[in-house]
Amino acid sequence: MNVGTTNTFTMTASNWYHIASLLVDGGDAGTPGIYAFTNVLSDHTITASYTADLAAGDTPKWWLYQENTNWSTNFDIAALSDQDGDGMFTWEEYISGTHPTDPASVFSLNITSSNGQDLVSLPTAATTAQNEGLKRYYSIESRPNLTIPGLWQSIPAGRTFKAWIRRSSTPTSPQAALYSSAAERGSGRNRTGN
Repeated sequence: MNVGTTNTFTMTASNWYHIASLLVDGGDAGTPGIYAFTNVLSDHTITASYTADLAAGDTPKWWLYQENTNWSTNFDIAALSDQDGDGMFTWEEYISGTHPTDPASVFSLNITSSNGQDLVSLPTAATTAQNEGLKRYYSIESRPNLTIPGLWQSIPAGRTFKAWIRRSSTPTSPQAALYSSAAERGSGRNRTGN
């Protein structure tokens, strides 16, 4: 470009995204869709950052559209619905990494025994390009029964959730172990689990 001329940049987000920030020469320029350098006499930098448009439950619209293109008619209703009848809202399926239209794809604990010890595992979302940056955190907790007030104990750390899997048929027996699991994103605002 010639010295003293004007150069205009247009920032265009992909579908289901919007401009999160625009840095011009390292300083915040807000979120304009167009920025012009006028009377250019030296080098400049311009950096646009984009973020996903969100529906209810902080569910990305790109993900909802990817799962079912018809949901684009009302992303909020899609996010707040249980599309496959498995008891999880679509936004919960997003957080837990399960498939929102497959009733067999559920967030669950696997419990087996080995040498008299419970082995509790929690399937997590695959590390793929589409899941990159989701910052999902998983936790498992335990307590001996639900009839005596007490705290859930983290295995190794986490928070409680509403549903439980019982290892013995008598919830107050000394051998009973109740487990809870949760998945949450980095912000910790939306959680799902069982």
